Amino acid sequence: MQEISLESIRTDNMQSRATIDKDHIADLVETLKDRKKLPPIEVYKDPCDKTLWLADGFHRVLAHQEAGKRSIKAEIHKGCKADAMWHSAGSNLTHGLRRNNADKHKAVEMALKVRPTSSDQLIADHCGVSNTFVSQIRKQIQPANLAGSPRTGSDGKVRKIPPPPPPPKQPKNAKTSTKAHIQPSTVEGCDPKKAHIQPSTVEGCDPKKAHIQPSTVEGCDPKKVKPPPPPGKPAAPKDELGHPIPDHVQVLFDRVGEVQELLTALSNVRGVIRAAADDPLYSEVNAQSVATGIAQAYDAIKATTPYCVCPWCHGQAPMQKGCNGCAGRGVIGKYRYDNAVPRELKK
Repeated sequence: MQEISLESIRTDNMQSRATIDKDHIADLVETLKDRKKLPPIEVYKDPCDKTLWLADGFHRVLAHQEAGKRSIKAEIHKGCKADAMWHSAGSNLTHGLRRNNADKHKAVEMALKVRPTSSDQLIADHCGVSNTFVSQIRKQIQPANLAGSPRTGSDGKVRKIPPPPPPPKQPKNAKTSTKAHIQPSTVEGCDPKKAHIQPSTVEGCDPKKAHIQPSTVEGCDPKKVKPPPPPGKPAAPKDELGHPIPDHVQVLFDRVGEVQELLTALSNVRGVIRAAADDPLYSEVNAQSVATGIAQAYDAIKATTPYCVCPWCHGQAPMQKGCNGCAGRGVIGKYRYDNAVPRELKK
């Protein structure tokens, strides 16, 4: 284990979680401020270009950045980016923030990307999921030309996988039937030559006698057919309190990453100023004053992060004349929710 610079760590496309938990990062920052130590992260050092790829500890790295740290303790393994991605896919099984289904799905996708010819059971054991779960995701993302490729099992042996059977071929002289797939002997008063019908939803037809569609059958009124139920609408996105987010303010929630980038930049500046106390280049800088200004800017920007739909206007301020509670945004941050929203509105 050794201390490494935060700037030397590569994290692009290495995270096996679906999302970053901001509350967890805040908890880790408080731990660091109390001068308590966090477990070391794990990185892989590429023997060719010496790049350090992060495999485990993404929340800890972000927490160190927000706390103004410039280095972090790490366990360094020898390997390339693919080795780090494989490690990341199998991390957090017994430690760290508990994974949800979205995290597990992304971890399996990452493992299949790195080792596409590994067996479902090997991937499942590595990611802590069932082999059925792996099989379903493999069918969704893996190219068809790999469907019958050999697979490496948990025992290290390579086994051939039979390709899926081809679809049945139709005889050359076969003609596509335009007639109904019904049993005419069981349908009273209906001509089987006239349509594919389903009388179970038609008044005056016995549902036990055939699967037909009465719209083309003599003696059946197509207006009496019960229409199928409309498809269900996709679930609306919700805020941190579980309230639906109106479409016209969803764009603000989608831009949360921009706020996080600014906060990270401020944290980096704060870390540089703290570390430059003895640097003659910055000798005329009042480090305490600058740190105070950065802290104020950090808190002000963080407070703008959308947390929930405005309890006063219910997100309708952008569609109306405005709302003093949310300054016309339709959303408010967590600080304002905790300190300005009355109890009756929170209920």
